[in-house]
Amino acid sequence: MCEDHETSVAEFFTRVGDNLRAGRIRMVFVADVISDELMRITEFLNERMSPAEVFAVEVKQYRAEGHEGSVIVPAVAEDRSPTSTSPPGTVSTSPFSLSAKRVGPRKQTRHTRR
Repeated sequence: MCEDHETSVAEFFTRVGDNLRAGRIRMVFVADVISDELMRITEFLNERMSPAEVFAVEVKQYRAEGHEGSVIVPAVAEDRSPTSTSPPGTVSTSPFSLSAKRVGPRKQTRHTRR
């Protein structure tokens, strides 16, 4: 960080303003279930807000019977619009890749979702 705290805060907000004016933003919707309506809103905003990026992230929580704690699994829902290059219903559980396919409901053998 800069020694002059006020300068670094001022520079930060100047960059924020510049990015907003240029449309360089990333909007992320996070929910336990990505509804069709939310996916349509995400697709609509992506189509109309170039160069902005809009994502919908579905977050599931799993618990194993007899064990404390839980596992949280995020999945980035892919754009299902006609201009999308991804197959419909595509999700990613990797933070580095948006190419995993949703194959239907997740199996829950000996595990219960919270």
